[in-house]
Amino acid sequence: MTDLDVEIELRVRERTVQLEAANRELEAFVAAVAHDLRSQLRAIQGVTQVLTRRHADGSAAGVQECVDCIRLNVEQMSVMLDGLTRICGSWWGDPAASRRGEPPSRTAGPG
Repeated sequence: MTDLDVEIELRVRERTVQLEAANRELEAFVAAVAHDLRSQLRAIQGVTQVLTRRHADGSAAGVQECVDCIRLNVEQMSVMLDGLTRICGSWWGDPAASRRGEPPSRTAGPG
């Protein structure tokens, strides 16, 4: 091997280590954001259940339409989060987590 080949190989290894570290940081960020957003979605869903119970008799005009709109948007956000975690799982080589819609495991490396 020439000196140039050795230098290139060293640079490739260093860059690979840097990219793997960046991927781990991104993975942690995505998992934290997805977790935080899911907890907020559960809270919003809980509020819609309370509103539905309180106004089950139809006493407040338009409440059910608002609740239905909120629930639809909560479901859409949940689908988007599932997609995001599936994409990340496939990027980081964890297809099982990807299929389950879970964030990739902390030990999964780049695919």
